Amino acid sequence: MLGKLFTGKNNNELPAVPTGFQLEQERGLRLSGHYPARQSWRHLSHHVSRYPHDLRAHTQRILLAREETLRDQLEGSLLDLLLALGSAGRQLRQQLLDATLDSLPEHSRQRFTDWMTAEEKPALEAEWFSGSVLARGQPTRHLKLVRQQRTRSDSSYASVLEEARASLDYGQIELAQQLLEREITENRHTPEIERELLGIYRHTRNRDMLEQLTEVMIAKRIDLGPDWLATCTEAANW
Repeated sequence: MLGKLFTGKNNNELPAVPTGFQLEQERGLRLSGHYPARQSWRHLSHHVSRYPHDLRAHTQRILLAREETLRDQLEGSLLDLLLALGSAGRQLRQQLLDATLDSLPEHSRQRFTDWMTAEEKPALEAEWFSGSVLARGQPTRHLKLVRQQRTRSDSSYASVLEEARASLDYGQIELAQQLLEREITENRHTPEIERELLGIYRHTRNRDMLEQLTEVMIAKRIDLGPDWLATCTEAANW
């Protein structure tokens, strides 16, 4: 049965799907013109807020913001990349600076030139620009995130889904995945939990875990929803 689930199909045979779903499969850094610009930028912004270290999404978002209708979001998009990179990614920073400098407002060009070419991590804690989803706009004390095991007595989250989403917000992808997988294997899953977990699998290209969990669900006679089956088919190309 799994062989059928993971058989790939020609993309031309697939029905039309929402823009966000298409963007998750987009590998190119410069998005083609058939994507709605602002809707695509918003989707990428949400993705970056969930996965701050996805440099492909950052790059797609920045290059998209060069368009005339999104220029007011370009500074914030660049700032988010700098916050995610810190002192790393000098080559990427330089390439994106070269690609966007003429699109930046004149009053910001020197500031971003200094930040994008800095050898040390620039001090950006108090910075904020329209379009940013990672900046706080005020100095903050940096605390090391501590991964904590979830317990049944933990009352800080209203649901496992809420806890998983909070884990994703702090970059704890593996923890979020484990929480959602446990709900599904214990047959407590909902369509929202299923969609969130499938989003993680697509983001991490974790075909092995998708196959393993699919086998468990089949063995436990847990229904495989349409989204699950579609992702199994899609995973043949991961």
